[in-house]
Amino acid sequence: MKTFARVQDGLVSELILINEDQDITEMFHPSMIWVDASNVEGVCENWLATNDNGVWLFAENVDSAATPEEIYATNRSNQSALQAQASTSMTPLLLSLQLGDATEVETSLAKSWQAYSRALKEVDLNVQNPAWPSPPA
Repeated sequence: MKTFARVQDGLVSELILINEDQDITEMFHPSMIWVDASNVEGVCENWLATNDNGVWLFAENVDSAATPEEIYATNRSNQSALQAQASTSMTPLLLSLQLGDATEVETSLAKSWQAYSRALKEVDLNVQNPAWPSPPA
């Protein structure tokens, strides 16, 4: 899994996890700035993000204390994006199940995606850095 940070106005505005084989540039509009933050320990929303000659630098924004409403809104947005990814991944698998021609691997993967989707709904959206479940591999 890779962690990508969406940078807007010099701040990390969103974090998502994607599979290693997915291409972030194909998932979102090209006007959105997504940076691989997989190796940035502790990065979270509202961190400062600076592009220094092609190298992205991240730092905690000590002046930014998110309100409970902002924390919830950010987490809700992340949850919605992750749910949309799960739905996109589940759709062909569920179609195969409905048509009765799903393989054992597809059946197992569909169950894993459904469990992931349910786990996303149980995430506490009121905490600064919620423990997001990992999507199926």
